[in-house]
Amino acid sequence: MIELLFPPQWIPTQPYLGLACLTGYLRKKGLKVHQTDVNVLFYNHILSKSFLEYCRDITERKFEKLEKKGTINKEHSELIALYILSDDIVDLIEEAKQNFKSEKSLDLQEYLFNLKVLQHALRLVSVCHHPLSLSLSNLKMQYNHRSTTEIFSAVSDPGNFFLPFYSNIVTQILRRKPSVCGISITGVNQIIPGLTLARIIKKRDPSIFVVLGGSIVTRWKECPGLKKVFDVCDCLVFKEGEKAVAALAAENIEKVPNVGYTKNGKIIFNHTEVITDLDELPTPCFKDVDLGLYLSPRPVLPVYASRACYWGRCAFCDHGYGYNKEYRTRSPERVVEDLCDLMQYNTTYFSFADEAIPPTYFKKFCNSVIESGLDITWFAHVRAEKGFTKNLCKKMYESGCRMLLFGIESGCQKVLDLIDKGTKIEDIVTVLRRCRDAGLWNHAFLFFGFPGERKEDAEETVQFVCENKEVINSVGCTTFLLGKYSRVCREKGTIKIYQKKEDDMAIWYDYSVKKGITSEEASKMRENLQEKLHHIYPNQGILESICREHVLQLIDAGCDFSIKENILHISSDFTPHLSRSAGLKKVHHDFIPFIEGVTDRINPRTAYLVYDLQKDTLMEISETAFHVLQSCTRDNSVGEIAHNLSEHHSMDFETVLKDVATFLNEMVSKGIIN
Repeated sequence: MIELLFPPQWIPTQPYLGLACLTGYLRKKGLKVHQTDVNVLFYNHILSKSFLEYCRDITERKFEKLEKKGTINKEHSELIALYILSDDIVDLIEEAKQNFKSEKSLDLQEYLFNLKVLQHALRLVSVCHHPLSLSLSNLKMQYNHRSTTEIFSAVSDPGNFFLPFYSNIVTQILRRKPSVCGISITGVNQIIPGLTLARIIKKRDPSIFVVLGGSIVTRWKECPGLKKVFDVCDCLVFKEGEKAVAALAAENIEKVPNVGYTKNGKIIFNHTEVITDLDELPTPCFKDVDLGLYLSPRPVLPVYASRACYWGRCAFCDHGYGYNKEYRTRSPERVVEDLCDLMQYNTTYFSFADEAIPPTYFKKFCNSVIESGLDITWFAHVRAEKGFTKNLCKKMYESGCRMLLFGIESGCQKVLDLIDKGTKIEDIVTVLRRCRDAGLWNHAFLFFGFPGERKEDAEETVQFVCENKEVINSVGCTTFLLGKYSRVCREKGTIKIYQKKEDDMAIWYDYSVKKGITSEEASKMRENLQEKLHHIYPNQGILESICREHVLQLIDAGCDFSIKENILHISSDFTPHLSRSAGLKKVHHDFIPFIEGVTDRINPRTAYLVYDLQKDTLMEISETAFHVLQSCTRDNSVGEIAHNLSEHHSMDFETVLKDVATFLNEMVSKGIIN
């Protein structure tokens, strides 16, 4: 039996396509196979009440220890913030997690509340496992994933964060008695967790043949430190894995394509094969996957129409390396068959995983979808080409497309030409407008810092976004990364590469440019654009926190991504209550000045705090105000709260009523009171 595993850390919103493709292929070959998304199991584990109670206890002990020693400093502000919030996080997590996985979160306010609880929960996990930092989309550890020395220090570290979780997972895997375990490492955040998983499996059952594959492993092929990886596995798969994994179950390893293994102390690389006819491949199989585990209002399944990129000339990109730079397509009719088959999993939402799909393909595909009567909702990555005509955009909408993610890259024609993007600024604007007019949400991907880009070129990109805000729905911006197999890295004409000897597994390089803006200046330009985006797009802050699979669903639900302000009239008969994201805490330390950086030490003092988990606000209030908010339970009207206060303090009722109403109005504006 073959066990396929997808380790942490990856965003847990939908299944990983690569495992589903492999599973379908192997089953078609008559092989017994089971796939496990270890990543989504990991997130469900750490986002549980029991695990967060454990984290809260650690946080409290850490605080008490620091308090006794008198060694609390500015570095501990996050610890203190989570110490204050931890009780509410623990109480809210299970409901927030379940609601985030339900259609309740197709309401934007509900979605954002549940998302914020999950984010705070991951902050709590991070603060008690410092220096680890974990979010839904990222993992940072103290180790350098470019260095075998540091990678394997992490893998063998008894304090490795993943060990307790893996202990139970590996027990479940071993019960299925696999002869082969394949682990896919697709992103750099999976390197240490993935190799840790491989090591544990190999240690607990040395007879299992452990195979590593995925895009990271493929890029490792020429790395000086590659041999060390064989300490935790038997074989590496480079590029496409279907033929390799199937052959490993039946053939002598010397005959298996696309693999590397060791023999007599040397690494042997076998011949490379690609699958030329994608139509021969079966539909991706998700039968072992519990879609209810994914953090998504509705399940979204990934599909594909091609491998590699039909353009394949962008100088910054090395995506094609993983596919031997051989662009192949699955026929539109075959993809429609896939979609029909995949609806058995009770979803109508799909995301195309292709690097880019050309307009000529969409013409045939959309006709096939419409003719089949399929009622689906989908999105894809595209290039801004003239072929996206008004009629095609309308047809795409009719076939269920609701969002297109455009690799715009730059708003400066000179930079586009340097990149060899093959697009024109005027065509880009025209295509974005056509999409928006057709009802298709368009998202523009941009980056700063391509070698040779000048400051004035980067400013053109900022200007491009500002001038075209009426046709661009949303923007994502990053800075240039120098990939090992990109054309700009190979040619080295405009850059100087810096590679430390210890970075023997580097697949992205540090560099300096011979002309143009530096990487530091590119980061500043990105920050400049981000600041402007928050001014010209009122919903930018919201959109930055929502992953693309969820944007698709919220668009389909009619969301406009605007937040309605809570406006209430506070009268004497109004019955106020705390919003569910608000909390109260009586503490015995002067926390607020410390957290705000006003002081560098915490002094003992009774303080009354109110906070809003969703808005990330934390403020100190008076003891009287604290008791007023404690009374806001829907059982007491504003008049009754004021009456009780005036009686207790022997004060004029009308004066107290006015003060209470003023205070509660302020709390309404801050989202504390509903």
